[in-house]
Amino acid sequence: MWLALLPLAALLVVLWTYRKTYPPLSRPYHILLVVLRVTVVLLTGLLIFEPATVLSRDRERPERVALLLDRSASMLLPVSGRGGRSDTSRIEAAEKLVRENTKSAGLAVFTFGDELHRADSSQGQGAQPEVEDRTDLASALHELSSRSRESWDRVYVVSDGRINAGRDPLLESGGLPPVESVLAGEPPEAPDLALAGFELLRPVYEGGRVELELSVALAPGTAGAGTLPEAALCDFYLDSRKVAEKKISLGRTGAGFAGEEISFPAPPAGGYWLKAVLRPLEGEWTALNNERLIRLEVAKSRPTLLLVSNAPDWDYAFLRRAFELNAEWQVEGLIVLRGEQGGEVVRREDARGGYSAGRLPDDKKLAEVDFLLLHGRLNDYENSFLNHIAGRAQKGGLALVFWPAGEIKPDAFPAALLSWLPFVPGPAAAVLVRAPEGPSTINTLDRYNILAGLGGGAAFDNLPPVQWVYRGIALKSRAEVLARAGQRSSGEPGAALLAAMPVGESRTAAVLGEGLWRWHMLSQDTPGGRDTRYYRLWEALAGWLMSGEKKSGLVFAPALSVFPRGAKVGFKGAFDTVGGDSATGRARVTVEVRRLGEAGQPMDTVAQSTLELDAGETNFSFILGRLRPGLYEFTGRVGKDGEELNKEGRFAVESYSPEMAAVAVDSTVLGALSASTGGRLTRLSDPALAIKTGTTTEPVTRTFRMSYDFWIYLLLAALLSTEWALRKRKALA
Repeated sequence: MWLALLPLAALLVVLWTYRKTYPPLSRPYHILLVVLRVTVVLLTGLLIFEPATVLSRDRERPERVALLLDRSASMLLPVSGRGGRSDTSRIEAAEKLVRENTKSAGLAVFTFGDELHRADSSQGQGAQPEVEDRTDLASALHELSSRSRESWDRVYVVSDGRINAGRDPLLESGGLPPVESVLAGEPPEAPDLALAGFELLRPVYEGGRVELELSVALAPGTAGAGTLPEAALCDFYLDSRKVAEKKISLGRTGAGFAGEEISFPAPPAGGYWLKAVLRPLEGEWTALNNERLIRLEVAKSRPTLLLVSNAPDWDYAFLRRAFELNAEWQVEGLIVLRGEQGGEVVRREDARGGYSAGRLPDDKKLAEVDFLLLHGRLNDYENSFLNHIAGRAQKGGLALVFWPAGEIKPDAFPAALLSWLPFVPGPAAAVLVRAPEGPSTINTLDRYNILAGLGGGAAFDNLPPVQWVYRGIALKSRAEVLARAGQRSSGEPGAALLAAMPVGESRTAAVLGEGLWRWHMLSQDTPGGRDTRYYRLWEALAGWLMSGEKKSGLVFAPALSVFPRGAKVGFKGAFDTVGGDSATGRARVTVEVRRLGEAGQPMDTVAQSTLELDAGETNFSFILGRLRPGLYEFTGRVGKDGEELNKEGRFAVESYSPEMAAVAVDSTVLGALSASTGGRLTRLSDPALAIKTGTTTEPVTRTFRMSYDFWIYLLLAALLSTEWALRKRKALA
């Protein structure tokens, strides 16, 4: 209230100062000066207090409409319920709807799958982007809302409803305008088979057999489950040459899955593309999901496991027996004994338990070894032999297991071997003490996922107690404890029995106890079936230990040998020092990808990418993007300080995507989303379907503030100048 008194007081002061003038003025002249002064005071007051003037009106504008087109791989399936090879795909029918409405004012077209993209209407049909391998509608709606500064009046979603990634789209419905859902596709009337799973059961070696497992998804169609046959035929092609066929029993269970294992002789050592093709059923809905591709690598020989012991005991004997039961491994045994003259006597142990003269392996022999177990009194082995082992481990690709028996003196090992020991070297000796009688435990969850496949996350906590454990031994920080002995007291973990860790490109483990042969005996003592935990433990551990790679200067490989259709193609790798010290200078990683023709000849370059690494970085990974189905070859290069490392290889993108396993459309999510936002659900086949982009009325409000307009300052200056000139003319003070 008191603010209103200030302008009134200012006006009174103006009138008081102009009540009399000297010299006297005529009445019109006097009134003119008073009006000028009052106007200046009023304008100054308005500028100081700045009252806001709000002007509002209604205006009509075109509606802002967004159309989200599903471009996931499931949209490649037929749009009609009849299906067939010549049927239009869901995505083709949806793109036709988009083309018929792209000239509508205010319509913005987006595509979505794994990500949201703004569609380019200038692209032709052949320039359309590749489909994506996931359908994340919730992220697309969230991105649509956050990307635009202005709100949308209506949103159309054209999809088959197969939402398989991200959050529930209903969580994004708050604040959305009406969502009009268009269901692209009809329920399949004819039966359909999809080759959902195709994988190798175990590594393949020359002279052995290729063992595969197939999983077939069954969809009986709307005519009922009785339309499915009892079996389907699957053909197998090795580099386009048919090598086998298999009849897959489908049963009479209707919708679901059918599985089958297949075996055929392995080809010579080398790399091959192995393709499985389901023969289409008579009148099958679609054959697009009947073909799968994998990369088949056939090794020259089985992995070689060398077991060396200078103090063989029950642990060593039962471990060797467990390894020999695995047909995928070639196991060799060496026993190192002391002769009468004090020298070493080496005996080779064959699979039948016989012995012959042997010798410790040299560098050439160690280069052929994939897995090496060093058992017994570790400090009694000659340093020259231990140095050979360290040199082989330095080259990478070696699985190294230490199983001491008796006292350990860690500081007595050669310096070259210390980095491969999972335990910390120290001056004090580690000695064996009697283990507690509590049950032993195998931990199936670890940071390296070594034993993740054993117990599904549940530990094996009821194994027999071991006999001896080590006291005074400390593990390195990178070492992961996989098994422990029983507890001596509550609240304290048991002594470590088994630990493993990676070291460069090699991997190492240590068994720090005696009496693990009791775990093996469970396979004989368990009534009603064999206890296979001991075998599975060593199979999983040996598989992880032998998964390291030999150093080759540059490791450059695609993330997958075969990418599903719609998946992003990525590469990863590492390199040794290029151009001197890796801690100085920056390295540049480049990859060039070329598509291969039907005869395997390179064609045009389809993608290339460059990555700059910081000084000291030697590991890299990057995403190249999505490529169309086919075979590709790549050339990877790492350049630094004028030197360059090269690596070439091949990969494939198959025509199948996991999205194609479920062929039926699903209106559940789309219908709920439309209902919650005030929209409606229609089908793409509805002849009355049209994308509506009308007009709407919205209020337009404008706030007027005098201080924001330049003309008010010009007017104030003009009024002051005029008053000054008039006062000057009459010689007023």
